[in-house]
Amino acid sequence: MPEEPTYEELEQRIRELEKAGSDLKRAKESLQESSELLSRLQELAHVGSWRLDLTTRTLAWSDEVYKIFGLKPQEFAATYDAFLDVVHPDDRSAVDDAYSGSIADGRDSYEIEHRIVRKDTGEVRHVFERCIHERDASGTVFRSTGMVQDITERKKAEADIRKNVNFTMSLLYAIPTPVFYKDKDGRYIGCNRAFTEVMGVTSDEIKGKTVYELWPSEHAEVYHRKDLELIQNPEHQVYEFEVRDKDGIIRPVLYAKGVFRDENGDVAGLLGAFLDITLIKQAEEEKRKALDFAAEQGKFALIGQVAGKMAHDFNNVLMGIMGNAQLAIMNCDDEEIKLRLERIDEFSQRGRDITNTLITFSKDQEPKQTCFRIEDKIELALKMLERDLMGIEISRSYKPGIPEILADAGMIQDSLVNIIQNSIHAMSKVETPTLYLEAYSRDDEVYIVVRDNGCGIPEEHRESVFTPSFTLKGTQDKTGSYELGIKGTGYGMSNVKKYIVEKHKGKITVDSKVGNGTRITIALKVIEGRLSSEERKEMAKSRIYDRRRILLVEDEAAIADVQYQVLTREPFRHMVTIAVNGHSAMDMFDRNKFDAVSLDYLLPGNINGLDVYNFIREKDQTIPVMFISGNIEFRESVNGLKEKDPNLDHLSKPVGNLEYVSRINELIGKRIK
Repeated sequence: MPEEPTYEELEQRIRELEKAGSDLKRAKESLQESSELLSRLQELAHVGSWRLDLTTRTLAWSDEVYKIFGLKPQEFAATYDAFLDVVHPDDRSAVDDAYSGSIADGRDSYEIEHRIVRKDTGEVRHVFERCIHERDASGTVFRSTGMVQDITERKKAEADIRKNVNFTMSLLYAIPTPVFYKDKDGRYIGCNRAFTEVMGVTSDEIKGKTVYELWPSEHAEVYHRKDLELIQNPEHQVYEFEVRDKDGIIRPVLYAKGVFRDENGDVAGLLGAFLDITLIKQAEEEKRKALDFAAEQGKFALIGQVAGKMAHDFNNVLMGIMGNAQLAIMNCDDEEIKLRLERIDEFSQRGRDITNTLITFSKDQEPKQTCFRIEDKIELALKMLERDLMGIEISRSYKPGIPEILADAGMIQDSLVNIIQNSIHAMSKVETPTLYLEAYSRDDEVYIVVRDNGCGIPEEHRESVFTPSFTLKGTQDKTGSYELGIKGTGYGMSNVKKYIVEKHKGKITVDSKVGNGTRITIALKVIEGRLSSEERKEMAKSRIYDRRRILLVEDEAAIADVQYQVLTREPFRHMVTIAVNGHSAMDMFDRNKFDAVSLDYLLPGNINGLDVYNFIREKDQTIPVMFISGNIEFRESVNGLKEKDPNLDHLSKPVGNLEYVSRINELIGKRIK
């Protein structure tokens, strides 16, 4: 029989029991506090917990689960089937498969997002569930514990973010301006469609790459430096530079860049766009050239005013030089000296032509027409350019029987010099440069052909060669076709067109192929002192008013001679009186009776054709007057006169013989009727 415990032992045991009870109480209190804290945390995080006993198929839910599902504990039996009843009908099979499948596959856990339908409001909510399985010694799952969290607001926020991102990306891709974005280390994150179309690289292709991996080094260096400046000084950045597009074309662009920041406000990267300003630059260049051209024209006009006052005296000096040179030639037996005198005479004539051309161009006057052989003007142009022509083979072909032409010698001379000079420049890089010159006549026209074996003119620029200020030389030589130092004003061929087409009603064509040279053909009408047989046949179709007295007012002897010949010969046989200036014209009209007047507008002295016309109308209101003038200012004003005066007509120089006599014949017939 065991011994009875002593009083001290009993007292010690009582103290141990009291201590154990106190520890149990504290443990219970601690457990209660932990449970309350967990419940509070679950409530704050909208997270509930559950436990499923697979033996009984019963489900224990925390209070937060009831709140998430919109249920009251007293109104709902927590079972697995009841849980599935809360799950959205479209998600039930997925939830059940996730639970059953994880057990069947031997997995200890699974996660799933799905929808529920709250029982109290019928509202559809999104939840996230995570489940952990507990297994016995045989590996059989006997209990599952999980958590459920309401993520509806997060899903809405994610949807809003996706919507905003989709909107931003759609907007970005719809913008026709190329846009790109990089991280703070300068590596591309992406770009929009316009960037791809211009640069030829997609967003995926540039992602993670630097400017040095994508673009030419000379461009990449500038891009990188500008990016660093922007990151270090995160302000809006705008500057002009250039890009090389997918076709290798260098385009001037205007860059606009800024930074974007992370959630802490720190620079996370940069966003940039560029605008192709090629057309703007071209417009600026055209504007600059137009202003330069206007300034140049202003200078020409000023020069013309001065030259007009000096022309008479200067031409007298030239006439003295020419006259003495020609006399010396006649009396000179020394061939070498005679040759030099002939050169003096030639260049004196050239000086006279230049003076007349300068006045004509600056004042836009009509050509000063004389008769000359085109072969002589070609040879004179070659002499003027003989230093530039060194090393160039020259091939000439002048067909026999080319008639003289009636034209402004200075304008034709300048046209030839401009065309030949262009050929010289075009052959600056050719190993065996050859210049081909040809002249021939056909169908009452004289043709001049200048051909070279130079660099040629690109097809896209062929229509622009006559545009004022257009040039392919100097800074515009993008293909390196010309030697360094060769420059162009852009006005040479513009002047050629003005002289040939506008001033002489001629024709000019350009045939060219890159690398195979250029061929320029000029056609000028032959105006002789008679009507051709075809022209007489044409006139025979009309009623001829012949043997009339006509006052011919014309200061240029060559033109006056042609007009005199066609008016006095068959079939008209008019009686023609010639006046070479306004004063003599008014005097002759005052002292004689005429049936018609052929009147030049520009006349020497201080009396012009309009003064003569006004004088005539004071004397006779109905006499036919035919103005002959190519002056632009007069052509604009004469239309108003013609509306008021039915017996007035106008022809622009140069005038073909048939047109001239036909219109005068019509004027005379109109008065008779």
